Amino acid sequence: AWRLGDEVFAEVALPEAGRSEAGLFGLHPALLDAALHAVALGGGLVEETGQGRLPFAWSGVSLFAAGASELRVRLARAGADAVSLAVADGTGVPVASVESLVLRPFAADQLAGAGGAQESLFRPEWAGVALPSVASSDVVTVLGGDDLGLGDAELFGTLAELRAAVATGLSVPGTIVVPVLSEAGPDVAAATHGAVNRALVLVQEWLAEDLLADTRLVLVTRGAVAVSSEEAVLDLASAAVWGLLRSAQSENPG
Repeated sequence: AWRLGDEVFAEVALPEAGRSEAGLFGLHPALLDAALHAVALGGGLVEETGQGRLPFAWSGVSLFAAGASELRVRLARAGADAVSLAVADGTGVPVASVESLVLRPFAADQLAGAGGAQESLFRPEWAGVALPSVASSDVVTVLGGDDLGLGDAELFGTLAELRAAVATGLSVPGTIVVPVLSEAGPDVAAATHGAVNRALVLVQEWLAEDLLADTRLVLVTRGAVAVSSEEAVLDLASAAVWGLLRSAQSENPG
């Protein structure tokens, strides 16, 4: 990066290993972040406060092209606490422009305490409930494999297999337990679509089966919800299944 009068110019590029990701974004966030670091060169772009600055408000943003893996950026003063940006790719073709980006000063201690969930006015809290009594004759079956180690129970791969077993004398189960675990991978969107579609097909098949009208369907997840502020949601695909089932419950109460 370099200064020319009241303007700052910068050239930024993704590392070779990250260039394949450029097409996933209108403007790759790592490139944009690197370009904004040029503000630190000073040159009168914003008033000096002795503190770092963070983007606060964007105005007049236009995107002309997507997928650039390298950028040339011109930053100019647009007010006491704001800059304007003109962004082009490595060949000079316009990529984006920003009429005004307001930058607010911050202190290091503000960042240190920014992530505390205890500062929230509201937070979800899980309350314990008493388990209902279960008749000893109640039959519990596990569908799709016992990946979560749910205990000793009849195992069936599909509802079709369960129906066939009932037809040959197995008691209709009072509860069907289905473990829901998505495979970890880089394509979270694809994993989410797959998990939701599988759950949707299962629920539709279960609702359409008169034989299971009095059977409870229980889907069990792991890492799909956070039960405390210290926990992280690790299985985003299964978290989406929770949302699907809430919708299904509202459409089919009881």
